[in-house]
Amino acid sequence: SISYSCFDNKKNIKLPIKLTPLLAEEMGIHCGDGFLSSKKYEYRLKGNKNEREYYDAYLSQLYKNLYNLNLNLKEYETTYGFELSSKALWQFKANLLNLPRGRKDVMDVPTIIKSGSFDIITSFIRGVFDTDGYLSFINSNKRRSNGYYPVISLTIKSEKFMRSLNELLFSLGFLHSFYSERGCWQIKLYGYARFQRYLQLIGWRNPKNLEKIRRWREQYPNLMA
Repeated sequence: SISYSCFDNKKNIKLPIKLTPLLAEEMGIHCGDGFLSSKKYEYRLKGNKNEREYYDAYLSQLYKNLYNLNLNLKEYETTYGFELSSKALWQFKANLLNLPRGRKDVMDVPTIIKSGSFDIITSFIRGVFDTDGYLSFINSNKRRSNGYYPVISLTIKSEKFMRSLNELLFSLGFLHSFYSERGCWQIKLYGYARFQRYLQLIGWRNPKNLEKIRRWREQYPNLMA
């Protein structure tokens, strides 16, 4: 059961009653940028300062839709995001969704995601890559001077999480690189075919990545024709 604190009642917090793609995406976002305290009923979500538009334009509405929360987004010393104390939200995330508490070094992809539908799995992956992933366009030969070759990458410490994510990507038909380097685990998707498949099946919500894709398409209109 879930208990509501005075704060929860005052803020009129609502909790989802079933697993939806939107909730699955928020769970992926949690695994990327989120932190659930192991001792207090605290949750925080913070990213780089250049993620401000993603937090302002997308995440603020997502949390309103999912939990009826009006986020107090602000700039911290080196990050941007929010932190709050909510007994109901903490219990929901920790006990029902089985999301990691404290350090995420040994976290795993939640079981309800692994056994979820196509839309649940792709939404979760989108949340992870939108927060912790990196999209770049590089040079793969000497004939071109500007970055044109797409690379989607993800680096996370937890081996268990990355092995599970690796299996989910394989189940979606992705062929990608998966390896350990300097104490972290990495997944990389190289080339146009994988980029196109990711774009079609998963996609991005982060304006930073959408802008990169827009500029790339403008510069190389024939590469994905």
